[in-house]
Amino acid sequence: MRVLLALLLVFGASLFLACGGDDDDTEAPDATTTAADGNGDTPEPTAADGGEDTPTEEPDVTDVAVTFTDGTLTLDTDTVPAGTIHFNISNEGEFPHTLIIIKTDLAPDELPTNAQGQYDPAGSSGGEVIYSQTPGISAGSMDLLGDDLDPGNYVLISNVVNDGVADYESGMYTAFTVE
Repeated sequence: MRVLLALLLVFGASLFLACGGDDDDTEAPDATTTAADGNGDTPEPTAADGGEDTPTEEPDVTDVAVTFTDGTLTLDTDTVPAGTIHFNISNEGEFPHTLIIIKTDLAPDELPTNAQGQYDPAGSSGGEVIYSQTPGISAGSMDLLGDDLDPGNYVLISNVVNDGVADYESGMYTAFTVE
C-alpha cells in the first residue's frame, strides 16, 4: 500500500511540475497581434486588443418596397441576396390587405386554394409559409417587416377576401427569389 501511495505522489508531483511552474503573470500573445498577413507584416491592433477603434460591421440588410393596391401587389425588385430583408409595405388601396411569404417552387398562380379562392396552406404541396401577417394592413397605412430568408423561390401574396373576392384569386401575388 505504501508503494502505491508513493507512486501516486511521484506521479502527481511530476504532473504539477510539467503543467505548472510558470510564475509569470503575462498572457500568451494574442493571435491578432502576432499573426503575419502574408507579407511578413503584423496586422494593425484593433479596439478588441487596445488599439484604435474599428467600425462595427452592420449586418447586410436589403430593403424591398411592397405596394398594395386593390387587385395588385408589386415589388420594387424581385431578386435579392440571402440575409435580412426589410419589406417596406404600403397599402395604397381602399381595402385592407395582408402579406404572406411562402417558400415554394410553384408558380405564383398555381398555389392551392380553398372554395373562396384564398391560398390554402393545407393544400397539396402548397409550400412553406414563412410569414403571415395578421391582421392586415389597413387602407392608406404602412408597415415594416424584417425577416431572414434563405436562398430559394418564394411567392408573396395577399390573402384577404374583400367584397366577396379573394385577393389571391384576383391576382395579388408575385414571385420573389432569394439568391
